[in-house]
Amino acid sequence: MCPDKETLSAYIDGELEHDWNRTLSSHIENCSVCSQEVRHFSVMTRLMHMDDSAVDQAVEEARYRVWRGVRSSCEQRTYHSFPFRVLKVPVPTLALIAVLCLVMGAATMMLWTGGYINQEATVAAIPEDHQFSSTEELLEYLARQEKSLHMTIQLPDEPVFIVLGEPRLLRAADYRQGD
Repeated sequence: MCPDKETLSAYIDGELEHDWNRTLSSHIENCSVCSQEVRHFSVMTRLMHMDDSAVDQAVEEARYRVWRGVRSSCEQRTYHSFPFRVLKVPVPTLALIAVLCLVMGAATMMLWTGGYINQEATVAAIPEDHQFSSTEELLEYLARQEKSLHMTIQLPDEPVFIVLGEPRLLRAADYRQGD
C-alpha cells in the first residue's frame, strides 16, 4: 500500500525517522507511482529554495516560450478576405438551416400567391337555372367562366346505381392484367 502525499513530502524534506525513511526508500524503488510523486516533490522543493533572480529568469524563459508559440501560430494562419472566408459548420446545423429555409420559403410562397384561402369567400352556388345533365356540360360551363372557381359539387342524398352488366367475382390468382 502506497503512503499518502504528506508522508512522501516529509520523506523529501528529511522529516521522517530513520526506520521509516529506510522502509519508504525501498518502497519508492519498487513503486513507479510513488517514485514519480517523489520526483515531482523534489522539483517543487528545489524551486522553492531557489533565489528570486533564478525564479525571475525561469519565469522570463517561460514567458518567452509562450509568446514564441503564439507568434508562430499567428504566422501560420492565413487570413481570407470576406467572400473567401472559410466557415466550418457541422452537418446537423446545415440540415437544420436547410429545413428552416425550405419552411420559410414555402410560407412566403403561400402568402405571396394567396395560399391561405378564405373558404367563406370562395364558396359560390351555381344559379338554379344552370342544371347539368352530364359532366361534359359542367366542364363547358367552367371553361366559359372568366376566372377560376372553387366549387363544391353536392351529390344527391340517395345513391343512384346504374346497372352496366352482370357482376363477376374474380380471384386474385385468376386475374390477369388486360383481361
